[in-house]
Amino acid sequence: MQRLCKQLFNLIVVFEPRWGARSRVERFLSSLTRYSIFGSSQHVLFLRLYEDPFKFVEKNCEKFVNEPFLLRIIPVDIVCQPKTSMFAREACRILSEKVLEGDKIAIRVEGSIVDVDVKKKLHKLDVVNAIVASCEKKYSVDLTNPTIIVLVKSVSVYGGSQKYVAISVVRPNQIYSRNSSRLTCLSP
Repeated sequence: MQRLCKQLFNLIVVFEPRWGARSRVERFLSSLTRYSIFGSSQHVLFLRLYEDPFKFVEKNCEKFVNEPFLLRIIPVDIVCQPKTSMFAREACRILSEKVLEGDKIAIRVEGSIVDVDVKKKLHKLDVVNAIVASCEKKYSVDLTNPTIIVLVKSVSVYGGSQKYVAISVVRPNQIYSRNSSRLTCLSP
């Protein structure tokens, strides 16, 4: 049986939709670390870093500001096929490994996820409810100022022919987002 969740890529890089931006961002990143490209879609690179992607973002956050075409960098824990039961279980497993006493979580869903088993587009609340239902432990929630973010992101690779769900369980200082004033490694 085929494994439904794998470490296909471990970093999502979003860049400006401008001519030459991709090559410039690739050169910039190659000056900071070694990586291979798993795939891409419009203005997004899916990379496999040869180091811990979470530590990479924390360590280089201030340097990212110097690359004007760079919009977002998100480390990824696991990549799953869009099967609700599978990615919800994986999100809970990772969450249980990373949450410390006193942490407050928020679950964020980005993009449209279509469950391949039921051939149905899931509403964001359906995804959140599936994750909550799959977790044995109940967590404290803080939607405005969480210490842990569970990011469930729909991604399309190779012109949309392959769809996945990328799961990241991160602290705010482990995400780079140029346009966010909070919940990013640039927060004061």
